[in-house]
Amino acid sequence: MTVPEPAEAAGVSDSAGSDNTPRGIACVVAASILITTNDAVIKWLSDEITIGQIIAVRGVFMLAPVAILVWWLGGRPALRVRDHRAQAIRAALFVAATLLFLNGLGMLPLADATTIVFAEPLFVTLLAISFLGERVGWRRFSAIAVGFLGVLLMVRPTGDAFRLAALLPLGAALCIAAVSIMTRRMSRTETTASMLVYGSVAIMVAGFLTAFAGNWWMIGLADLGLLAICAILFGFANFLLIEGLRLAEASVVIPYRYVSLVWALVLGLVLWRQLPDAWTASGALLVVACGLYIWRREARTKT
Repeated sequence: MTVPEPAEAAGVSDSAGSDNTPRGIACVVAASILITTNDAVIKWLSDEITIGQIIAVRGVFMLAPVAILVWWLGGRPALRVRDHRAQAIRAALFVAATLLFLNGLGMLPLADATTIVFAEPLFVTLLAISFLGERVGWRRFSAIAVGFLGVLLMVRPTGDAFRLAALLPLGAALCIAAVSIMTRRMSRTETTASMLVYGSVAIMVAGFLTAFAGNWWMIGLADLGLLAICAILFGFANFLLIEGLRLAEASVVIPYRYVSLVWALVLGLVLWRQLPDAWTASGALLVVACGLYIWRREARTKT
């Protein structure tokens, strides 16, 4: 998944009425499909265009969707910033996550990269212990251990099977988890719109800075059109994630983000004739199962 604002970054209360739960689930499912479609388009373009150029041009096209989101979230008053240092650190982590994932996406099958980045809940749980002081029982610790076993199966850190490229989406998962933890803390003082704009602008600027490496070239009209489509898909997906979390409990709708994995399998098979091997599939099952279990336990703990 091209790194969207993480689930906790929505800054939306989880106190939605039960009647809206199906709509919230539908929003998250649609957002997951749009994000994975965006990833597939970027992977397709990365054979001819550098990742830095892709995120820079996509960032320009995203200005309009982001402006619409800001208007929907309250307009100019919603852009107030009280802690610029925290915003800058969060934006830097967001940039790192995006660059790591997209570079890994160019080297790995779509389904593999998408699956590995879903190790995020494991990292979030670990970081929450250190930085938020949250208590985690033996059940969730066991789930984390099993989940990381699944990650090892996908990365395969021994012998000739070691895949260095697999460390890129894994690093992205760690950065996304750090963004999520920071967002939990910052949501007390910072608005959703300010975090959204700060992160979006930071990614666009980082993309333009890669122009100094001298590996940019003219983009054809067809590719520009695809990048514009990416921007619309990504911007609308962020809107749907925020809306989904507004309409329903996070513990209910967030597991539906795993629809991304199914859609990534379909797109990978149709566009590149790629399917995960047995090791990756086994690791993916462990990671997904443990992620779902952790969400379930967190929901019970809150209740």
